[in-house]
Amino acid sequence: MRIEVVADSTGGTDVSIIIQNAVNQLTNGGTLFFPRGKYRVGRTVSIKNKNISLFCDGDVEFIGPGAFVLDSDISPPSPVSLIEYSGTSITTPLIIAAGDYVEIAGTIVHPNYTVTRYSTLRFVARVVSVQGEVLTLDRQIQYQLTNVTISKILLPYRANISEGFHFAQTNLVINRCIGGDFHLICSGTRGPNGSGVSINSTIDFRLYAKATDLRAMFGISMNDCNNFFIRFMCTRVGLSDGSGTRAFRGNGLQSGKIDASFTSSLAGDMTVYGGRNLQIEIQSIGNGKYYRDNRIISGNRSEAVHFSECDQLDVTAYMDHVDDQALEFLNVVGATVYPKRIATLDNSSEGAIVIKEASSNINIYDAVIRCYNDYGIKIECFRRANNISIHNLDLVNLKSGKAGVHIRDSVVEYDVKLRLLGGYIQASMPVVINPLHNDIHIKGLTLATTAFHAVQSQGDYLIVDSLIALGCNDTIVRAIISSGPNDQISNVVSNGAIYVRDGSRLSFNLRRYTHNRVSRIFLDQDASFSIYTEKGSYKTIGSPTNHVWERGWILEEQNPSAGGKIGRVCVSSGTFYPSSSWAANTAYSIPPYPQATYINANGSVYRCISAGISGTVAPSHTSGISIDGTVAWEYVGPFGIPIFKAFGAIDS
Repeated sequence: MRIEVVADSTGGTDVSIIIQNAVNQLTNGGTLFFPRGKYRVGRTVSIKNKNISLFCDGDVEFIGPGAFVLDSDISPPSPVSLIEYSGTSITTPLIIAAGDYVEIAGTIVHPNYTVTRYSTLRFVARVVSVQGEVLTLDRQIQYQLTNVTISKILLPYRANISEGFHFAQTNLVINRCIGGDFHLICSGTRGPNGSGVSINSTIDFRLYAKATDLRAMFGISMNDCNNFFIRFMCTRVGLSDGSGTRAFRGNGLQSGKIDASFTSSLAGDMTVYGGRNLQIEIQSIGNGKYYRDNRIISGNRSEAVHFSECDQLDVTAYMDHVDDQALEFLNVVGATVYPKRIATLDNSSEGAIVIKEASSNINIYDAVIRCYNDYGIKIECFRRANNISIHNLDLVNLKSGKAGVHIRDSVVEYDVKLRLLGGYIQASMPVVINPLHNDIHIKGLTLATTAFHAVQSQGDYLIVDSLIALGCNDTIVRAIISSGPNDQISNVVSNGAIYVRDGSRLSFNLRRYTHNRVSRIFLDQDASFSIYTEKGSYKTIGSPTNHVWERGWILEEQNPSAGGKIGRVCVSSGTFYPSSSWAANTAYSIPPYPQATYINANGSVYRCISAGISGTVAPSHTSGISIDGTVAWEYVGPFGIPIFKAFGAIDS
């Protein structure tokens, strides 16, 4: 059935009632046809419980403050006694038949973090089979839910909107639709809480949209949708005062593909809360530039694209002329990210890419970043963050005095586990690692510093292998600052030094600093002793009088002379650290750096790394850390003074 809307097409009079009457005449599955023209819609047109197609033969523009609202009735909610996470089964007493569509509602919970951004989900699916009270759905519920209820969609409908419709001022709302293709253009003003188009609890659809010069909280808003494809272009979308607006906002989205293009978004491009299994490609230019041009400082303009409390994302981004942050991941678990091009405006703040809080299992590949931010990539985790990897990074931070990759960790019991694998970083401070339990692996990188040390680490676990550090020197701009007792630094090439300090110096063992070609290994608080490695061998001036040494280490003489020796070899392992005998039930403390508390027991020397009272059995481990009562002891080396013997006479 096809009904043509016969109404004023000049936009001069409100034709809402005429359109509503035409809708009411349609049977299920009918087509509502609009001749080309401009139609004023001053009130809500309700299209409910029926399949419908909106069709036109040319450009049709809707103006006026009204809305088109598509929806379906649902039954009252019934309780759910059991729901399968990442499964397709649900147990409920509600009478449902195979082929019915249902809406499942519940509170989202997550094992890694507290859900705060979007906590209540509505999930639509089709029932494929029923056995007693157990329903099998046609799609997975990729959320852990509590307080779950289920409703039957009483008259499910499909909808199609053909090309040519332009919603200028007039809203479009699509609720509980079970499939269709939507083509539309949005523009005009929607007010502080409005959207150009809002799609909610809708599945199995495709959206093709353009939003241009749209003044609204969100250009496109989607909530609780799954199994969809959307492609849209947003140009100059947002509220003029910022107010936290985004050109696109998605909440509770699952199993969808988003192809998005943004130009000159006023405040932000995209925010996704509570997404699962999404594939997203972003092209953006000029986000936030509006503020600079208009000198507006209010509103939230700090993130162009923001993902929060999402799982399993695949993100590709091309972003130019971005003000402040380009990409932010907050409490994201599982993401593969391809930042093919990120370029920010001069004097941006924060990071071009930011990873925060409990984010984990994030892999960044082939990033090309040219930025003017405080950080090129900032990892700022207040909860445990595992398995963050950055591969083949090409990063240049042009902001003076700022960092390339900065790892922050504000709570001692939480770890940041990061792998930097291959690539190039140029910045005033290429890599900065804050204190506490950060576990950082760096391999195959070239770092070019323009002001400060190439790697500044205050963490307790740094592994470096195959690194080139450019722009360094022996005394001021070091190649690496090593502070952790577990640090392992090898195959570093630089004109600068490796500077060993803090916990690393207090348990220094040359075994953790091998095959380096640097100016020297310099030990803090031991200025009279350095290990020179610029030619790949280990050289010192005189015999060592501090630290741990193992039998077989060969130290050549840095300043050989006639009649002297080529070098010296360690013939008996031991440590120079002064230690006292371990005692049971004794309080042990940690004095201010650079002092330390050492004890000896069972032929080994240990350093106190956590104060407390010893137990009744002396430590005996020969690697790592062991707990004795309430004291934590780190193994340093064998007890006894190491013995060096000179070798290789030089003719006088």
